[in-house]
Amino acid sequence: QDSGRTQTISGNHASRVFVHNGDEALVLRGLSIESGRQAEGDGGCVYSRSGVSASTTAFFDCSVSGSEVHGGAIFAEGDVQLHASSISGCSASGKTAANGGGIHSRGSVFLYASKLQANIAVAANGPVRTGEGGGVFAAGGALIAFSTLTGNHAVVGGGVRASGLYLYDSTLSGNLAEFAGRGLADGGGTPLPLA
Repeated sequence: QDSGRTQTISGNHASRVFVHNGDEALVLRGLSIESGRQAEGDGGCVYSRSGVSASTTAFFDCSVSGSEVHGGAIFAEGDVQLHASSISGCSASGKTAANGGGIHSRGSVFLYASKLQANIAVAANGPVRTGEGGGVFAAGGALIAFSTLTGNHAVVGGGVRASGLYLYDSTLSGNLAEFAGRGLADGGGTPLPLA
């Protein structure tokens, strides 16, 4: 029986929280996932070789660092879906590349009634600064509905960097892009349909 309580799982600033090697999407429900760390790799709190589906789940204080890094909170080879969830205070901090301060998906990203706040994706190699998708980086498209992205930071696409974007009844505010796309940077792909 669902007690309505949220279980907290922490990486204690020492390791990722979840590594998922299955063929089906990793399903997360009613969790608080925090303080995951990954050096020289992807996915500070969650790494999935397929997709990730999270509902009523909060990600906080997750990070990746190293040379080329992706997915401060979540890295997935497949699609990422968030429903009534949040990602805050997460970072991808690299030397040559850093994409997806909150989420990096090699598929598509679906956000519904979710909040991404104060996430960062920046790589600094001397005077050269790169980094895409402070909140979300989607190699495919992104569909964002009834959601809020605020205070995220990247060099390109402070809030979102996606190849095709459908934005519905959502708020993008206070995001920062050092070069282009303060709120979002759209790679020009075909937007995902609103189901």
